[in-house]
Amino acid sequence: MNESIAFFREFLAVEYTTLVARFCERDMFKWIAGCKTARAFVHPEIVGLLKGTTSSGRGLTPPESYWEKGAETLAGYRERPLIAALRTEHPKLGELSSFFTGFDSVQLEPGPHLRFDVCSIEGALKVVAWSAQCSTCRTSGTYQDGHCSDCDGLGWCQYPGGEAIGALGPVLEARLLMTDLDDRGMATLNGLGASVWL
Repeated sequence: MNESIAFFREFLAVEYTTLVARFCERDMFKWIAGCKTARAFVHPEIVGLLKGTTSSGRGLTPPESYWEKGAETLAGYRERPLIAALRTEHPKLGELSSFFTGFDSVQLEPGPHLRFDVCSIEGALKVVAWSAQCSTCRTSGTYQDGHCSDCDGLGWCQYPGGEAIGALGPVLEARLLMTDLDDRGMATLNGLGASVWL
């Protein structure tokens, strides 16, 4: 699992660096090269998760006000906090690593709010899917003593594109990567089926 954790940490760093470059890198070609690097980490159907690769408002020669506003915008962002990782066996994809993170907004608590699924595609690790914590059942899969229809009982709502993950398979390994997680965050992790978090 160490390899997939190292891969995902690098992905988070590249994702944030690309976002910074979108608002601060005046050399457009350097920014475009960074976008290409970031896209190489993810399944081609989900590159939309990379906010830093969208050119909205940038244009070829942005006015000075773009850079000034960009600095203000960036003050509200951070690299997504990495909280935990699970290694499971997926019926279709084989070994799957799921990474649980917080949002990239500095205004929000660490989480876990998001799940990124990573596996090997044609010999290379890729982020193949990403999901958000179900806002109705808060990852429990049940609501008002019944099946949560919003997430189909999975506890997580997958964004469109990428590989269809469905329910995670049996837990092979669980790693806690943030030591100061609050009780609510820990309760979310404890509902994922891991008996021990290393």
